[in-house]
Order: sequence, then structure tokens, then C-alpha cells
Amino acid sequence: MTMDPSTVLQSPFAPLTFVVAPALLTNASSVLAMSTVNRMVRAHDRMHAFFAKSEAGELSKFFNAQVDRVEKQAALLLRALHSIYVALAAFACATLVTLVGAGLISAVPAIWLRGLAGLGIALGFVGGRRTCRGLREFIPCHPSFCSQYSRRSRCYPNATISR
Repeated sequence: MTMDPSTVLQSPFAPLTFVVAPALLTNASSVLAMSTVNRMVRAHDRMHAFFAKSEAGELSKFFNAQVDRVEKQAALLLRALHSIYVALAAFACATLVTLVGAGLISAVPAIWLRGLAGLGIALGFVGGRRTCRGLREFIPCHPSFCSQYSRRSRCYPNATISR
């Protein structure tokens, strides 16, 4: 049983509608990855500043707490970045699969198209899940999250809010 291409290709933009959602999610994931990398660079710069202070002999309890906080923040951001990169790859693959499916719509049997559609949807779900996981690691590292939404944060464990 082959799919009738005239039902899907009534408009020249019909195949592009299958590609738009994964492409937008790919773009959003790449922006999130750039933001996460930016935060990693700032954590790296803070650690270098702390290293310079430690070389000068400025060691205190507060200083050690700050170093521990930045170290935890960098570890969380690294895990978030890993998840976001997996999501980015999944969304890019979903876009590719839907493009291939749209290009082969009149050349292959319907079972192949259903398989490609299922693969595209599965990749989209993988990307969505990994984006959520990356955000779960990324958001608590933001100082305003700690002060607005949480009594305790993983990156700022000593910050408590009195309401």
C-alpha cells in the first residue's frame, strides 16, 4: 500500500510543516547551549580568580565556601550542557529524518514513511526529555532562582530566604 502523494502535497509548503517544529526546537536548544557555555566560562573565570587569591594566601572559611559553590555550579552546568547537546543532536536528527521522509513521500511505500515518521517523533521525544533534564540542572544554578523560587539551591546551599 503506497501513500497517495497528492493528499500530502496539496500545497508546496506541506512537507515543510513537518520540518518546522524540529528545526525550531534545534534552534532553541542551540541558544540554550550557548547560554550554558557562557555560564561555564564565567564559572571558569571565577575559579581562576579564586586560584589567584589562594596563591596570595587569602584563605578563609568564606573563601572555601565560595570555591565549593562555584565548583558545584560548574559540575551542574557541565551535566546540563551534556543533556542539552544530546537534545540538540536529537532535534537535528529529527529534522533530518522528517526532511528525508518529505523527500521520499512519493517514492517509497507507506510503511517506510510510517517508520520514518515514528523515528522522527521518537527523536523529538528524546530531545524534549533531554532538554527538560538539562533545564533541571541549568536553572538552579542561576542566583535569581535561589532568591525567588527556592528556599535552598544546589549551587547556593547557604542561601536561605526568609518570607
